[in-house]
Amino acid sequence: MSYAYCALASVGIKQCLCLNAAEFLNYEDEKFSKSRGVGVFGTDAKETGIPSDVWRFYLLYVRPESQDSNFSWVDLATKNNSELLNNLGNFINR
Repeated sequence: MSYAYCALASVGIKQCLCLNAAEFLNYEDEKFSKSRGVGVFGTDAKETGIPSDVWRFYLLYVRPESQDSNFSWVDLATKNNSELLNNLGNFINR
């Protein structure tokens, strides 16, 4: 055991047993950049009027686990209509 681990354990801080990492999510084939204003940020998402549950669904659906993913408005609409609304609608109506 390392000194740092022992020091943290002595004050009650537990060791992280699992670290979940992901690749990059790009915006319309560009890197998200707050300084350059490239991307969709919290205030922008709120101003679109799209419900937060739709945002959560889409971001989890395209979550970049093994390679970089790309956010696009067309893909957001397509996934919302084809995956979320159609599949959820079929499930509820059965």
